[in-house]
Amino acid sequence: MKNDKIKTQVENALKRGTPLIPHTQGNKGKGKEPKPDTLANDDNSDDEQGSIKSFPAVVAQSFATHRDSRPTTLELSWIVDTGTTHHVCNRYMRKRFIKTRNAGLDDFVIYGNTRVPIKSFGNVTVNARNGKKSKVITLRDVAYVPAFMGNLVSISKCNKKDVHMDTKSLRLYKDDTIVYVLTPSEGQFFLELHQAESVPAITSAATTRSLPAEQWHGVFAHTNYHAIKALLTAVTGVEFTNDVVPVHYDTCSRAKAYQLVARDLLPEEARNESFFRVSFNLIQMTPAFNQHEWITYIECIKSNYVFTRTHMLKSDYNTLILDILSMIERRFDALTAFFRTDGERSLNTAFKAELKRRGITIEVLAPYTPAQNGHAERTSQSIIIKARVMRIGVNLPERLWPETVLAATYIHNRTPSKVLKWKTPFELAHGIKPNVAHMRVYGCKAYALNKTIPRSNKLQERALVGYLVGYDSTNIYRIWYLPGDRIIRLRDVSFDESSKYSPDEQEQYQEIEDVEEEP
Repeated sequence: MKNDKIKTQVENALKRGTPLIPHTQGNKGKGKEPKPDTLANDDNSDDEQGSIKSFPAVVAQSFATHRDSRPTTLELSWIVDTGTTHHVCNRYMRKRFIKTRNAGLDDFVIYGNTRVPIKSFGNVTVNARNGKKSKVITLRDVAYVPAFMGNLVSISKCNKKDVHMDTKSLRLYKDDTIVYVLTPSEGQFFLELHQAESVPAITSAATTRSLPAEQWHGVFAHTNYHAIKALLTAVTGVEFTNDVVPVHYDTCSRAKAYQLVARDLLPEEARNESFFRVSFNLIQMTPAFNQHEWITYIECIKSNYVFTRTHMLKSDYNTLILDILSMIERRFDALTAFFRTDGERSLNTAFKAELKRRGITIEVLAPYTPAQNGHAERTSQSIIIKARVMRIGVNLPERLWPETVLAATYIHNRTPSKVLKWKTPFELAHGIKPNVAHMRVYGCKAYALNKTIPRSNKLQERALVGYLVGYDSTNIYRIWYLPGDRIIRLRDVSFDESSKYSPDEQEQYQEIEDVEEEP
């Protein structure tokens, strides 16, 4: 599979010694002399562009974005490398990492024509072997590259401190005295070795993803700069490979022009519970691929958590609302006391009687005055804008709007906001931070495993191609296949987040059977 191929490239490159060149501005001042248990204090006074010859960053970064949630042996261990001009560590060493200075804009690792940014520099501890005993040493001025697939100890740095490597005896020595013992494995010399669990060939979700900030901007429906910056504390599964800076995107400008809606004008009965008061809004759309024309919104006024349903008939929302209220009671162990609406005439007598039976008070606002129901109006408007940006950004047909609106709601519930003190609606409603490592750039190309191919057809392609249009859970994706405008739920999916749908695309796609989520 694709992940196995990338992993094989990494392992082969490790054995070959593929060139990797770090570029850093360097530290202008001299560092302090290290303590006896400190290896290679990096003062950078005489460092220029060098070559790290045994770890391909471009492959490592690619594999890091298409990987299983479990770390590999390379990611957990420290390799002694003869060509590395800088010590390098990844995100799995962040608990040991003590930052000493920021990385500059010109601090990066170069592989061929690809640059991988260095996030910062600092000191890291390594658990090395000295005979039968273990000893903690400190590496100084280590380049922190979160997505890097290994941790490298620079022999050239060690040599400056008169620490040398004997490849025959697998020792690091100083003044003819053995200092540390190396462990050989997979053609490499490990100063610290941790064997990882075996990794399955196909995976669809990870616990953490390290991506550039601009790619997270695309994953989260082109939300604002402050919300992207807040992801690190508001959700789990997110790491940035570069700094978050404001960036202008043409897609945002084309899709985000809208009329502001005033804040709510009605006083509210105070209650610090999610779903105590909900607001309702209804929007009509053009007929979609599945004949749906209406969107029903139910939003918790406290947490901003939104339930969205699309449907064919306007009258369908009476049943949908009752289903949502029942789900709130069961799933969130919460009771709704107030139901806010702008006086929608379709709230029939039987529906009102059912709300009354449940002890729910209907707050009817003046019709055609969206400012009075500003909370629901703003949120539904925000979700429509997200959906518009998502669709325009990847050229998806407008007739797929039901999928795009549902996906926009999914993203909304997992996006931190200033109103919520940079928490997410999901956290306020569920009590835990959401993990978003499974999320991908909306509308990107998806490769699904075709399980219907007979075993005798050994040479037939195993992957079928579609486009990501939504999420049913953290491991079930909604994929759009062109034949018949079908939406299929799949688990075993790989993604190319740099590719998107082209309206004039002539490629023929095969259909495959739907896959249901396992209990």
